[in-house]
This record gives sequence, C-alpha cells and structure tokens, in this order.
Amino acid sequence: MAFVLPVNGGDLIQASTINGLANGSVFYSPDIGVSNSCKVTFDGVTGNNKNRISALTDGLVITFQAAATNTGASTLEIMGPAGSLGLKSIVRGNSTPLAPSDIRTGQAVTVVYLAGAGRFQLITSPVGIGYGAVTAVTADTPLTNMTWTTLPFGTLTYDSGGYWNTGSNTVLTIPTGLDGLYLVILTVDFAFNATGLRYCSIALNGSNTSDRTVTIPPVGSLTDVFIVMPLVLRLYAGDTIGGVAWQSSGASLSVRGAGGTRMALVRLSS
Repeated sequence: MAFVLPVNGGDLIQASTINGLANGSVFYSPDIGVSNSCKVTFDGVTGNNKNRISALTDGLVITFQAAATNTGASTLEIMGPAGSLGLKSIVRGNSTPLAPSDIRTGQAVTVVYLAGAGRFQLITSPVGIGYGAVTAVTADTPLTNMTWTTLPFGTLTYDSGGYWNTGSNTVLTIPTGLDGLYLVILTVDFAFNATGLRYCSIALNGSNTSDRTVTIPPVGSLTDVFIVMPLVLRLYAGDTIGGVAWQSSGASLSVRGAGGTRMALVRLSS
C-alpha cells in the first residue's frame, strides 16, 4: 500500500493509492488492542497498511477487525507516525456508550470521527441485535386440572445466539454478553374442551411474571384454543425464560406439541 497522507500540491499519486481510496482499504487496519480498548496503527511503517494518519479530522472513517468482544464502554486509539493520537470514546447514536457485545471478536467495525464531540461514532450495527431462538413442545403434554405446569420445550427450531441448553430444555438462557431488551412470545395450543378457563404465563428465572393471558374456550366449538402472549423484558446474562400453563376443564387437558406450543425470543437492543 502506498503512502496516502499527507499529500502536497504537485505530488504524484500512485495508482495503488487511488485504488485503495476507492475500495476503502487505506483506512483499514487490524485491531491490536484488548477488550474495551481498541487500537489500530497508521504510522506509515507497521504492517501491510502504509497509510499515515497524523491527526484526527472531522469525518475520518476507520475500519478495523475487532480483536476482542467488548464488555462495556470502549475506546479507540490510533497510532500515527509520531505515536498515539489519544484515546477516544466509541459511542452509538452520537452519545451512548457501547453496551456489552456491541463489538465482538472478529467483527469488522467501522467508525467515524466527530471532531466537535471528540469521539468516534459507531457506524456498524451493534452485533447481537436480532439474535434469538425458537423452541417448541415436541409432543402433546397433559396439564393437571387447576395446576400451573411448566411447558417442556423439547425441540429447538432456531438459535442464533446460544440460548438453548439441552440440559435445561424447559428454558432459554441469556448468554454472557447478550444482556438487553427482548421480545418474548409464548404460544400455547390447548386441546379442545369447552369447559373452564385457560391461562398461560412467561416464567422469568422460574417464577411467573405478573403478566398473564387468559381465555375462555368457545362453547360449542370443536377447535383447539390458542393463546399468544407477547412480552418485552429486559434480560441479563444467566436469566432464564420459560413458559407455564393452567387450565380448569375439570380433568387433565393437553397442550399440543408438534409446533403448536412454542416460545420465541428476539433481542431488540442492548
């Protein structure tokens, strides 16, 4: 890679420099820092990128491959020809410090420098937003009359964040680094019975949340009764999410398996 900065009037610019500017590679450098303290080098000497950055200018765009997952507020340090250009905060939305796992190991991260604020703003979407999982009850499961019953989610149909644990298949567990605001949706399919009430609730760490959904089976109908319960929760590493159901038909009554009863969660924000 040819030298890029500074360029003076009358200088010849090499084709490799122009190509590098066009594809963005002159502003890419691997991260050599640690968690929460990213560091990249543009000193004209180190590594394959010979671009020199001698000052932080408004609108400067830097791309790097993260060396480590962040656990909270983070900084970026650029090493120029004369040494460090200073530790500058990396923020989201112009002012919000990074949350855990907004940057993850190996992620390509792009930031832009805001001279007026003296910090870098994250352009790359934070990793982990949209992570989620879907589980389902495998087979029809009987519920004892007037007893809250834990739903056995024995089948995993989707998991993009490591929420599923085969040793605890009644719950999804929030992994380390994926704290955040979650949408949780519980769907329960009760077998047909026209008597009594049907309840379901989302269980947080083994206890029913205060939110419950109830329905009365339609008299004379021969169809199953479905309850769909959405809930937004702030969850932290180690929290478990499960589902429970209750019925008062007067006898044992099953919830349907084979995809009829399921639970899903998706991470909305950190």
